[in-house]
Amino acid sequence: MKVFFLIIAICISSSMFAVDRNLVIIVDNVHHENVKSQDVTMTHQCLTALQQQASMVLMSTGLWKNIVDRKKRFEKGLHNAQSPESLLYNLYQTTHHELALARYNLTTINQKLSKNWFEKEYPDLSRLSLEDFNQLRFDFACYIFKFDFDSWNVYTASEGMLLWIPVQTLYPIDKAYKIFHESDMMKIFDKKSNVVGSLQKLLHAQQDRFVVYLTGHGHPQSTEQKAHIAGLLQEDFRDLLDYFHASMHLKLLVYSSCYGGGVHCVQPYQDIRLHYPVIVTAVTDAPIFGFGLYEGVKLPPYDTHFMLDRGDVDKKQGLLPYALQNYAAFFKRAWKGQFDLQLVQLISKFFSCDFFVCHVQKIENFPLIRKAGSAIFVPIKDQLMIRLVQQATGYASLTLNKPLLMYTKKIKKIKMEKLVPIVSMLPGLQSHMIDQLIAPNFRLSDIIVKSFVSLEDMQAYKNYLIPEVSCINDLVDDTQVSTIKNLLIVGQDNVRPKFMDKKTQVLIYFQSCDQHYCASVSDQKIVNVIKFNQDQIAVMQEIIQFVRLMVDFDTKNLPENLLTFDAYQQNAALHDQIVQACIKNKVCKKR
Repeated sequence: MKVFFLIIAICISSSMFAVDRNLVIIVDNVHHENVKSQDVTMTHQCLTALQQQASMVLMSTGLWKNIVDRKKRFEKGLHNAQSPESLLYNLYQTTHHELALARYNLTTINQKLSKNWFEKEYPDLSRLSLEDFNQLRFDFACYIFKFDFDSWNVYTASEGMLLWIPVQTLYPIDKAYKIFHESDMMKIFDKKSNVVGSLQKLLHAQQDRFVVYLTGHGHPQSTEQKAHIAGLLQEDFRDLLDYFHASMHLKLLVYSSCYGGGVHCVQPYQDIRLHYPVIVTAVTDAPIFGFGLYEGVKLPPYDTHFMLDRGDVDKKQGLLPYALQNYAAFFKRAWKGQFDLQLVQLISKFFSCDFFVCHVQKIENFPLIRKAGSAIFVPIKDQLMIRLVQQATGYASLTLNKPLLMYTKKIKKIKMEKLVPIVSMLPGLQSHMIDQLIAPNFRLSDIIVKSFVSLEDMQAYKNYLIPEVSCINDLVDDTQVSTIKNLLIVGQDNVRPKFMDKKTQVLIYFQSCDQHYCASVSDQKIVNVIKFNQDQIAVMQEIIQFVRLMVDFDTKNLPENLLTFDAYQQNAALHDQIVQACIKNKVCKKR
């Protein structure tokens, strides 16, 4: 009995010392963002995190160097009174002056500081390309960013990363790691960012609880580069997941990365059951989309699509830095356990809303959650998500009026009321079949481009076979509704016919009025519609049979089973066998 009470006392004592901690991790271990590159996505998030001071921030040293280099470049430009830098600084001061004159009436300012006003008052700036103007504005954002050691304690473990801790946040770290002079922060920028190594050396309060937001650029595996997830090599990302699981207590991990979904929801996790939930803000193997202004402040010209609102201005400070993230609100909501779309919207937007109307929606940014102890990612469940997307989980008939997430290999029938993205949620190389597609109000070209290949730069992993399609066949000059047979959309490189051009992104094959046609998709457009001869038709009929074999494999499995690592491996093995058979039969060519 005494032992029992002693254990309880120890547990209570330990929990009393546990502290809730917020941590933002921003990674760029290949120095993708620098003063010569145009991409500033991660650097902007660093600026925002440092400006808001809502958490500890662990960032790649190269990102801090990018801020400093851009600041110096802008300062150098100010030495010339006629330089773009001087003109932009004058524009900034003029905007402040006009705000004061108008007594911060934003309607007046948005109307006055219009494109016509801008071209008249700043002709040299107006002639800059949009890319150059945006880079100039971001350099200016770095220039006006004020850093001082009175606001932050900065540490480094010589692992290519800097840890910033707000001075009001008490955290025990060995003083040997502390940086006392800003110049010392520039001496270690060239090292690769080692997130786990930095965490091991700098964060020792293992009883503390953390909410972590991680972000970085993502890339798929290719012949030129290895796969990256959130700025990390895939194997380093796996090591980070393991470290969080074994050495830290996480309330939640949220990460934002291009190509974070699809195979990257499976490969790095394998069969590990994490003690913490994970949210990824990427639906599949495609780039995610950035909403908002990455150029720092909202400078003129203003128009109906780009204008100042109340959150962009303060009467004491004038123009405020533009923030894509609200870290304070994000962490507050996460600690309450509100793991929903509103939480994700605070740091990675799914849609863009002006005046309470959501006018842009990007399915690429759709968030998925992997609950603690689970083996798969599934859509976040809340009422808003139900209104935004629909799911196919079995062999059924569907009416389509919002984006469709396919968790099944076979669908009986789809009736299209609206052209929306159709996204395969099964990881890796997959084939799907829709027995019948009814879309009499839409053109075949639009159905293909806006529904089946709508996600730009998506990995070439998916095939779709539709035996019967009712639509307007505009690809063969038919303006009437007609029935198309055996529409095959081939995204996978290695099951395309051997005679097809390597540059083809997606192959389209279909039958219409006893004729067989082929088209290619390039840059989200259909090109090169041709009629097939008998030899080509024979090859395509064999490919259809191979696609059917891939569709039929594990068709009866429940969606939750198709998403597991084991199912992913089994499907990959079958796919390899089918590809080898296709090559052996001299139908496909090894690519």
